[in-house]
Amino acid sequence: MQWLLLLVPLGVLAWGMYPRPVKGGDGRGADESHLAGPVRAASTVRVATFNIHGGRGPDGRRDLSRAAADLERIDIAALQEVHDSWRAPRQLDRLAARLNRVALAASTRQRWFRMHRCNGLLSTHPVGRWSRIRLAGHPRQRFHYRNLTTAQIELPQPVWVLFTHLNRKDGREEQLDQVMREFVKYSRAVLMGDFNMSRNDPAMLEYLARGDITDALGETLDDDDPERIDWILCRGVKPVRGGVVDSGASDHPLYWCDIEVG
Repeated sequence: MQWLLLLVPLGVLAWGMYPRPVKGGDGRGADESHLAGPVRAASTVRVATFNIHGGRGPDGRRDLSRAAADLERIDIAALQEVHDSWRAPRQLDRLAARLNRVALAASTRQRWFRMHRCNGLLSTHPVGRWSRIRLAGHPRQRFHYRNLTTAQIELPQPVWVLFTHLNRKDGREEQLDQVMREFVKYSRAVLMGDFNMSRNDPAMLEYLARGDITDALGETLDDDDPERIDWILCRGVKPVRGGVVDSGASDHPLYWCDIEVG
């Protein structure tokens, strides 16, 4: 009996430690507690995708303030590898508070009965309806749970922003198919994220050849890296200029693009 009493708490402890995927879902609105002042109407917005790597740069130092500094001039940012662990707690909330942004967390996995990792959205504009779709996994990608989040941003004309983070190898093409099938449903949309594939990847080339999807960074960067794996894709909105910020805040640079939305 004593052994049985010991096994019960050990089982609960092991269950809490084991990372688990997060199911899909739908919602409305986001945390707007940090959105200061009136919402400004704008015909052009600056969007960005940034894998913040938990706030840790190539120097091995974890300093979220460096990522915050890179994000200061961004209106709508899609973030990947955002942590909410005991070691690096509430990173999305901390960024939102520092930058006065709306925050939408798209949890990818849970641990210890709470969110552990997420993709995130930071916005200077209100977020309306949103939905999260769990992407296909792969047996060899343990703990690399992925999802796609779609959020309606309240601009002069509503624009749908989709953001994601795909597998490095196994199952990546299947996940891309899921993401693109959702993306092309919207006439005015921006898709951003770390796709872990370059523009020379056959799966990506097939979608870029459609003619109704614009590689915003490829269109606006004079010295676009052919091995770039971070993406901003557009449908029904026009990219007018783009840039790269590589301050050492992460192992990825921040990629941004100005988008005409009407």
